[in-house]
Amino acid sequence: MNIFQRAIKSVLGAPSSMFSLPWATSSSQLSRTQLIGEYKRYLYTIVSAIAEDFAKIDFSVERATLDSKVPIKNHAFATLIKKPNEDQSQFQFLELHQTYMELAGESFWYMPPTALTRKPTELYLIKPDRIDVVVPDSKDNPFGIVGGYVYTNGKGEKIPFDKDEILHFKMPNPVNPYRGMGTVEAATIYIQTEAYASEWTKQSLYNSGRPSGIINIKGTMDKDDFEQLKKKFRQEYQGSANAGKTMMIPNAEGVEFTKIGMEMGETALTELKNMTRDDLMIMFRVSKTILGITDDVNRANAKEARAVWLQNVIQPKMDRLIDHLNAFLMDRWGGTDVLSYKDPSPEIVEDKLAEWEKGHNKWLTANEIREERNSVLGSSELEPKEGGDELYAPALLVPLADLNTPDEPEPDKGPPKKEPPPEPPPEPPKEGLKKKALPREEAGEIFRQGVFKKQSLWEKRYHKLLRKLFGEQEKEILGRKGITAKAYEDWLFDTKNALKRFSAILVPLSYEMMKDQGESALDFAGDSETEFEINERVKRYVDGRVAHFAEGTNAETIKLLQGSIGEGIQAGESIQKLKNRVKEIYAEAKGARAERIARTETIAASNEAALEAYRQSPEVAAQEWFAEPDACEFCAEFGGKIIGLESSFANVGEPVEGAEGGIFEVDYEDVEHPPLHQNCRCVILPVSSYDFTKARALVLKAEYDRSKNKKSKKAKKLLSDINILKKHQVIR
Repeated sequence: MNIFQRAIKSVLGAPSSMFSLPWATSSSQLSRTQLIGEYKRYLYTIVSAIAEDFAKIDFSVERATLDSKVPIKNHAFATLIKKPNEDQSQFQFLELHQTYMELAGESFWYMPPTALTRKPTELYLIKPDRIDVVVPDSKDNPFGIVGGYVYTNGKGEKIPFDKDEILHFKMPNPVNPYRGMGTVEAATIYIQTEAYASEWTKQSLYNSGRPSGIINIKGTMDKDDFEQLKKKFRQEYQGSANAGKTMMIPNAEGVEFTKIGMEMGETALTELKNMTRDDLMIMFRVSKTILGITDDVNRANAKEARAVWLQNVIQPKMDRLIDHLNAFLMDRWGGTDVLSYKDPSPEIVEDKLAEWEKGHNKWLTANEIREERNSVLGSSELEPKEGGDELYAPALLVPLADLNTPDEPEPDKGPPKKEPPPEPPPEPPKEGLKKKALPREEAGEIFRQGVFKKQSLWEKRYHKLLRKLFGEQEKEILGRKGITAKAYEDWLFDTKNALKRFSAILVPLSYEMMKDQGESALDFAGDSETEFEINERVKRYVDGRVAHFAEGTNAETIKLLQGSIGEGIQAGESIQKLKNRVKEIYAEAKGARAERIARTETIAASNEAALEAYRQSPEVAAQEWFAEPDACEFCAEFGGKIIGLESSFANVGEPVEGAEGGIFEVDYEDVEHPPLHQNCRCVILPVSSYDFTKARALVLKAEYDRSKNKKSKKAKKLLSDINILKKHQVIR
């Protein structure tokens, strides 16, 4: 018997709140069932207002890469949460979840286990008062880690759950960290005060609003009669349920009733109810506007109250949910998938519009505003425009001093001086003279930006063709007749045909792209005589590259289909549900996967084209790694490194050490040129024969200077090579 089973055995028959401190029987404390039962009167209005706005959360999923996050459309979690189970929609599910959080301080999601994976296919909410948290005894569990959960159904049967079948959301509870503490528990005294006031009002109306008073007994009464009178009074006239009753005492000579209470109009019940209502609103951080109370409310402060409500009340609750799901659920779809949500505040767009209008061409450029707008709206519809990175001002603006200073008569300067003759225009430069060259760093950055400006255009074309290829595979699978749910092999596409289609579509585009980027590299190298040629080496590279990544891409798609469809078959799903699984896989393939592949392949082809251009040019002898300004620590280490045109910066299996001590394993192919990783934005620059020879000479001289034995064969050979280079004035 394991730890969890022993713990289950020990709790069978225990009360449902066994891990909470026992609730006292006084009127100031409530059981967990009673907390949920308080969903009425003011609490109903307050809690439902919170839950309804919370349930409008708009989820989004991103996949984290090395230096960015890529949005994933139609992610499995987004599909699941839209309809968590057969009886609830996303809004209904999340509304009830938050209702439990407000009332009981906790919520439990049950995720039925799947046969092959840990990915949930359904979600159910469990009432918090029907489930117990199991913490195995301290001998086997010294740190008090939760081992599982026990659910008590309506028949009193105990049903155990493993820890990974339940997601337990809870508010902080310093008294009992295993169970949540909700606002209702913290506000018990206010809730009961409001309840008693409402009950008093109701019973007073029911009993005709009669007052309370004092029973005055004239003469003497024995002890037994006195006790009987007290008992009768308490039973029939004491408490809010008997509010306002008039006491009737038959055959009691010498007994008088004297009024001491107030008529209902004299009481302060309205003020009391308003006071407790305000106390509850403070506890839940809800304003009058949210509850529909319009006292002292106008359009301006109502709008402000709404903004404060969404930012300070609803968003923290959404943050709590997102944080918990990212920590305990999203890893089941892959460790890099991150859940987030769209900012629910509608006012933020209006506020930004005002800021953009005021800042345009003062402290904000047009492209900065476009970028911010895309970020606020979660879109990329506005591309940067040419010239949009500059600040502009009207051409007729003049200094204020020129407008405000009165015209003064110019002093008498005597007869006007004779203007000197205009200078002759400068002579055009003589033939053969070149313009002054830019510094290599500046020229290299201009070239790098030009490479990636063109690459982004090729990436879009590449992405479009990949979407077409994935769409053909999807159509092939879904268009089959007589498909069954017996084996997932029936659902797989023809891999040989898929490889042919990849090559037929992507190889011609790659040739076209390499010629375009290769000619740009030749221009930068200053070689106007050489025309970039699609030679045998280019053909081998393109054919091999497309075949290599196509094979890997199709293998990954097959693996995803096998896992998802196999899971559906194990669960006994219908043909339509299995087809929906296929659609989900290809929705992601045509979105994030296709975008990632297109970016990586076009960057690699652009740099391969530059390398081939340098090989074809007689002016170039070597290549230099030019790192982007925000390069990672590994690319930064390569920055400025010069190697031959047939050499590699790193080989497969070699670790690349970063400046900060990190290690990058080269595991895909030899690094003959950038990119080193996905989203790498580095390029290679040409190095002339003279510059390369000079660089090699300096290396030889450094090796000779470090040589301890100057008479060794190696040192003599180095010295001989150095003397030859000195003779040709390569080094001094």
